[in-house]
Amino acid sequence: EEGTAEEGKGGEGEEEASEEDKQRAYLWASRLASDKGYLAYLNLVELRRLLQSRPGEAALIGSATDADGPIGSRREELLIDVEENVGKLNGAFGVKNRKQEDGSTSIEVDEVVLSRTLSLPKGRMLLSRVIDEGILPHPSACHVLPAAIQIILKSCVTTMNLDVSVAPPPGEDRLLRSLTGLVRTVRPRIDPPNVVRCLSNVNCSKKDIGDSQLSIRDILTGKRTLMELLHAVLSLGGEVCVGGALEKEWKAKEADFLGMLSGV
Repeated sequence: EEGTAEEGKGGEGEEEASEEDKQRAYLWASRLASDKGYLAYLNLVELRRLLQSRPGEAALIGSATDADGPIGSRREELLIDVEENVGKLNGAFGVKNRKQEDGSTSIEVDEVVLSRTLSLPKGRMLLSRVIDEGILPHPSACHVLPAAIQIILKSCVTTMNLDVSVAPPPGEDRLLRSLTGLVRTVRPRIDPPNVVRCLSNVNCSKKDIGDSQLSIRDILTGKRTLMELLHAVLSLGGEVCVGGALEKEWKAKEADFLGMLSGV
């Protein structure tokens, strides 16, 4: 019997150690993704400066004016570097470009990777910066938006479940303001399918919120930046979805959301 008890204790210890290992691995992966993303961001800022500089001001580009000479050659090299670093930046946020059979490209977002990056203040600040500065390609930003909204809502539910009064995680408010700015940008505008996904992801959080014995009103109370983001999404949906192919789907999801707000 003593041996059985000792084995039981040993099993519990192994489970605790295993959970700690998982948390460490998660934190390590989060830091690695953020660091790679920041390096790509800094490289892209410098590459943009070089590409926008005039030939006479950029010693690296050369002195020839012929498109086939040093200037044209150097520009091609810079564009290759841009493509490589954009890929690394996309990777930090779980963005994947997939080739379709018809030759077109579709964009997918790995929410596990995005959630991992946004779990750190550095990751939240990075996404905020690359959106504000237009470093993250607009199509990528549009696809990241719905997933980011869902991740932030889940984080809010988790924080409120702790039943303590705490400030928003560092960088969250800034990220929410950046996402709101993205939604309010007129040119280029967010495409209707991603606007619908934004509201769909909010509605999908209903179960998590309900399981925590909370309401969407509880979540939004005191979260002005989140309220402004959702208001911007609702306003944009009324402009780009109503009157189009997604009008019926948008109105159904809008009704669901308003029902959540009213406690129905």
